Amino acid sequence: MCTLESNAAFKIEQPPETYIYHLEIVADAVAAISSDNCLRLIDPLLLNGPPLHVVQDIHAGVTCLKSWDDQNAIVCTAGRDGKVNIFDCRAKTKVAGMTVGRAGSDFIFCF
Repeated sequence: MCTLESNAAFKIEQPPETYIYHLEIVADAVAAISSDNCLRLIDPLLLNGPPLHVVQDIHAGVTCLKSWDDQNAIVCTAGRDGKVNIFDCRAKTKVAGMTVGRAGSDFIFCF
């Protein structure tokens, strides 16, 4: 049996007790959605450092993250608010958004 040891870890410091829902590899980074409704881009080679970029309030209740293109530069997020947002991780910006359900319903969109 082989024993593995961690040599680095990413932790969200603020707000306290925030946890990551899902990770996707994107371009030269890792995209993460978390319980504070943020999308973070993380440098996989510098996990102990701060995120490369943080997009706050991407949804009221983010639930899903999916890399969308062959180059892994575009990601889509979905949430309990009935919306789907599309982000370009290279430009670090939201490029599109659409409403596909009703906010406050039991609607949860996943890819």
